[in-house]
Amino acid sequence: MKKVQVETSMSCSVWGRTALGIGLAILSVSGAGCLAVIPLLAMAPSAMIMGAGAYRAIEEAEVDVTIPAANVSAVTALKKIAIIPSKRTESYTYMGDSTAVAEHALTNVASTIRAEGFEVIETTEIEEQLRRNKVAPIKDQRTGEEFFGASDLIRGAFDLGADAALVTTISYGMEVRAGWFSGGSGTSVQVKTASGRLVDKQSKTLMTVSLTYKNGQPAQEAGKSLGLVTALKITNPQIDVKVAIKERGAKG
Repeated sequence: MKKVQVETSMSCSVWGRTALGIGLAILSVSGAGCLAVIPLLAMAPSAMIMGAGAYRAIEEAEVDVTIPAANVSAVTALKKIAIIPSKRTESYTYMGDSTAVAEHALTNVASTIRAEGFEVIETTEIEEQLRRNKVAPIKDQRTGEEFFGASDLIRGAFDLGADAALVTTISYGMEVRAGWFSGGSGTSVQVKTASGRLVDKQSKTLMTVSLTYKNGQPAQEAGKSLGLVTALKITNPQIDVKVAIKERGAKG
């Protein structure tokens, strides 16, 4: 997968990306108000099936993974992972509905780790377990919504048999974009960083993962990329994830 970048005389940066193996073009507007039409190059169609957006997000991100040497054997033994938000976040409208951005990202973290061969316990399953156990939720004084805190979710995860819990943090903001495919100018929610802390039943941190996206990423791709990096590192702590995803893309 290749990215094309053009620097104009006004120091404006515009880029084009590959999609579906079809020659296309996109109109990009930078923050400085500069325009350019960039042709999109071809990519292996099979990469799109797995999620070329996730591959691209990893390629463009600053990826930081820490696994202490003493934890390697415990990490590689993990089979069942619970996905938990570190904190409750406000909702932005996402793709026409009011799904929380962090929640949407976490759904994709879970589905990607599952696709890599792990058992996954999602937050909704843990919440159901906590309700069955009559654990009292926290009530938002402003909105009246009820939710469970991270500590309750972590305990609930291990009650359901998790080997470890991935406690995630998704940071995002609004970004102004324009292009032919978006129907003109508008705003979108872009994830800036996605990170996870893998903890065991004794609350010991086994591994930390952090992706900082230079250009921001949609919630779906941020979730997939965080999930993929986490799964690859659990499977093989020594792996270079950027090399691994390039090899996957090349194999198609």
